[in-house]
Amino acid sequence: MTGCSGCHGHEAEGKLGPGLADDYWTYPRNATDQGLFELLFGGANGMMGPQYVNFTTDEMLHIMAFIRDIYQGDPKKAKWLTQ
Repeated sequence: MTGCSGCHGHEAEGKLGPGLADDYWTYPRNATDQGLFELLFGGANGMMGPQYVNFTTDEMLHIMAFIRDIYQGDPKKAKWLTQ
């Protein structure tokens, strides 16, 4: 996703923004699909602004599927960086 890789890295390893495939999760609400969609749509408390201006709803759902696909860990073992 070219709109994401500038901050999250080409392999979702993290750069300016956090990595998306490891067990260090920035926002606990990303554990649910609703929470992840809300974060993508409306932005985060930090550098990531609302993405509804950059992506359609369908594209955001594809991004969510990509994020869920690349994560191979167990969400119950995730370490939250913020609350």
